[in-house]
Amino acid sequence: MSIIRSNPFGGTHGLSFDDSNYVDAWGRITQIVVRHGDRVDSIGVAYDNGHFINHGGTGGSESVINLKPDEFISKINGRSGDVLDQIILYSNRGLYRSFGGQGGTPFTVDFSGKALLYLFGRAGDEIDQIGFGYGDPPPLCRSPKP
Repeated sequence: MSIIRSNPFGGTHGLSFDDSNYVDAWGRITQIVVRHGDRVDSIGVAYDNGHFINHGGTGGSESVINLKPDEFISKINGRSGDVLDQIILYSNRGLYRSFGGQGGTPFTVDFSGKALLYLFGRAGDEIDQIGFGYGDPPPLCRSPKP
């Protein structure tokens, strides 16, 4: 599987994380959980095999995105400075609303028809830095929901 890695966006605080070693074994991303207020406090990702990885703190309000079996994140816009101020997730089936505030400098990562496969970056009480690994979507593992 050919995977492309974006540049990281944000600051240098927090502990580094890299979820790239889970891609082959865990399958597609099925759910994304974002805690947010004026910034992005945390991002959690659930994979097809049931594993869930969360990065960041417990502040802000929680929003959950459940992806359909044939759906994947295909583009991400955001804003960052010393932290991840905002993230907007686009799927191959439509747009999800913006999470976070208006601080920082805008960025865009268009996966050109490919799928978000994993996250990397730095986190502590919030997401200090974020980057994206993307490539061909892993094959479907779960049964479609009625």
